[in-house]
Amino acid sequence: MKPQALAIRADNLTAILKNLGELYPELKTRTQKTETGEAHTLEFQTEDQAATFMELLNVNQNLLYFAPREHIETDENFRQLLPYVLVYGSDEGSVLGYNRPGKGKGEDRLKGAFSIGFGGHVEIKDWYMDMSATDLLSACADRELAEELGENACQQVPRLPSAILIDDTNPVGRVHLGLVYQTTVKGEFNIDSTEVENLVWLTRKEVSEGDRSKTQNPENWTAMLLNIPLPGVVTT
Repeated sequence: MKPQALAIRADNLTAILKNLGELYPELKTRTQKTETGEAHTLEFQTEDQAATFMELLNVNQNLLYFAPREHIETDENFRQLLPYVLVYGSDEGSVLGYNRPGKGKGEDRLKGAFSIGFGGHVEIKDWYMDMSATDLLSACADRELAEELGENACQQVPRLPSAILIDDTNPVGRVHLGLVYQTTVKGEFNIDSTEVENLVWLTRKEVSEGDRSKTQNPENWTAMLLNIPLPGVVTT
């Protein structure tokens, strides 16, 4: 079977986000404008906001489906939902960064880029009968961390995201939706070198100030999280 990924029609996602904005007009949104479009970071400041967004996905789960990646990777009528996990040190004072390998598997358009987000596409193997969207996305996040950093390297990912990344500035961003989660280190890393290279710890200050000596060539989702305070931790 050809690789498939969890997706939603872009217009249906827009409707869900509009509903969320009407329920929470105070929802914090950071917008970065470029010549090619806008990138939006929606930050959940309370667990209630995050839970409501996930519940909107849950009650509209009929709008989510698995589709062949070869079709939806270039079709801007769809958005693929991806967990994007920030890994903190045990004291939550530092954030783990890495480079995506320049060769091998992975998104060709991101090869060699610097990232502070671990994760990947939600696959059919992440799903089981009657599973909610909330549990499906967090299960995918846990699987991706185990594949990229090793079994038991990190604490279990919380069920709720802390932010949403919507990047309309480039072809990769226009067909994906990033759900930002956080976790902390629990054990030793067992790195899959085909997924992750050049691990580096950054302080929160280095991230929030966008220290380019350690964050050169950031992929867009990471760039959206640089130069701003990292999203607050949602622990549920």
